[in-house]
Amino acid sequence: MTSDFSKYSFLGIQDLCRKHYKEIMLSHDSDKLKAILDNRRVRFINPLGEFDYAYFGDFTFDGDVMILWTKDIEYARFHKPLHTSTLLSQVPIIFAGVDTKYRDDQNQEIFTGDVVTHRGYTSLVRYFGDSTTPGLAGDNCEILFEENWEIHKEGTVFSDIEPTLFTEFMIGKLYWPIDQFMP
Repeated sequence: MTSDFSKYSFLGIQDLCRKHYKEIMLSHDSDKLKAILDNRRVRFINPLGEFDYAYFGDFTFDGDVMILWTKDIEYARFHKPLHTSTLLSQVPIIFAGVDTKYRDDQNQEIFTGDVVTHRGYTSLVRYFGDSTTPGLAGDNCEILFEENWEIHKEGTVFSDIEPTLFTEFMIGKLYWPIDQFMP
């Protein structure tokens, strides 16, 4: 993996899926695959517009579209046949962050894409470069999380997800033009 993005970022996870594609296709739910992303849950938005969670190995990508491999009957109606044949449903979903392993002052889990206040700054959470410590995105700086500082989760940048995003998914339309967030 190149060092210009973190393995916990959208591009990093996409790259990991490409590198481990054969393993993912052979054993969707293995502990070995979960360990590749340090047993962190990945948050996604399902076709119903709700948050759900999966571990590395339970999903892959078709271009920029994240695809969930699932036996969950609730998702069967959203199944999209792709390039392989399987008994699992292949459901297009929208990436909505990865668990940072940090919790806020209310003991809520913090994922990338959440809006938090830390050290007097409020912004969205992300990983910078090849850093393993998340932080807040600023205009021309990054504020990395520090263990001894309080963090408060304000909301998330992932709100008002429209069903059309499942047919023509562009991460740039969803993630960067942020002028508000959902508490």
